[in-house]
Amino acid sequence: MANVTASASSVSQSTETPSNTNLPPYTVGPTTLKANLANGSAADQVQQQYIATLSLAGAAQTIDLTSLTDPLGVAVNFTAIKRLRVRHKGTTDGQNLTMKPGTTNGWTALLNSAGTLAICPATGNNPAWVEFVAPNTTAWAVSSTSKTITFDPGANTYGVDLEIYGI
Repeated sequence: MANVTASASSVSQSTETPSNTNLPPYTVGPTTLKANLANGSAADQVQQQYIATLSLAGAAQTIDLTSLTDPLGVAVNFTAIKRLRVRHKGTTDGQNLTMKPGTTNGWTALLNSAGTLAICPATGNNPAWVEFVAPNTTAWAVSSTSKTITFDPGANTYGVDLEIYGI
């Protein structure tokens, strides 16, 4: 098994300038969230990764978290997910990507069986993505009955970048 590590960070800052010039601007941040995951199977560690670009063309695609291949061609069989990043590469407003548990053996650790997540497209100036991090030992479990994720573009065509890290 390869030595896998992962890092993710996000910086947030905002400023609101009031129309009343007697008041100073209100600034929040910067606030930084950062996760560094070393190699291993304990808290703050990962052992496997799946990185891919899905080409979605008017039809949903389902992946099985227990039957993937890493960038080096090694079989990946997750038992828990510690980090998941989904980047919507489309740029047409209103063409959301729907992420949900698969119909058969849907992965319900992050979203419940009825749950869906609508990921809006990017713009010409800003990428669009969602990212989830669970650095604890348990993380989001994967099992033989909870293992598939569906990515549905509706009738639209665009790419989706996936990064999945876990044990």
